[in-house]
Amino acid sequence: MFVGNFGSEHLLDYTAIGDGMNLAARLEGANKAYDTTIMIGPRTYAMAREHIEARELDRVRVAGKEEVVTVYELLARAGELPAAKRATVERYHRALALYREARFEEAARVLKEALAADPEEGPGRALLARCERYALNPPALPFDGVVSLEK
Repeated sequence: MFVGNFGSEHLLDYTAIGDGMNLAARLEGANKAYDTTIMIGPRTYAMAREHIEARELDRVRVAGKEEVVTVYELLARAGELPAAKRATVERYHRALALYREARFEEAARVLKEALAADPEEGPGRALLARCERYALNPPALPFDGVVSLEK
């Protein structure tokens, strides 16, 4: 990523450009779909993982790219995640694993348990809606579980 003044002597603009910036911009917009506040990509997660609590949200393909990236939700500083939220995240991860195995009805049951305990669980609601949709209209096989973020 490059950050600084770009342009000419007549028109300068302070900006950030590069693949990392492109991903960050896409993830900022994707927060709406997951009802999250801060999403981070794999590089940020790898660099900060010892200092933060984060959950794996999904594997996504952002608009304009073919590469699949794993994205995470930033939850708290390391050691500061409440026990109730930790339980919700564990249920979400269990459901996400079932989802990736195309076991949509089982994943939906786990997510409904999580939502009963934590009704404000935005990522759980988003994944539940996807599981219910796929349970009624199964996706083509082989199923890779990757979500395309077009917006």
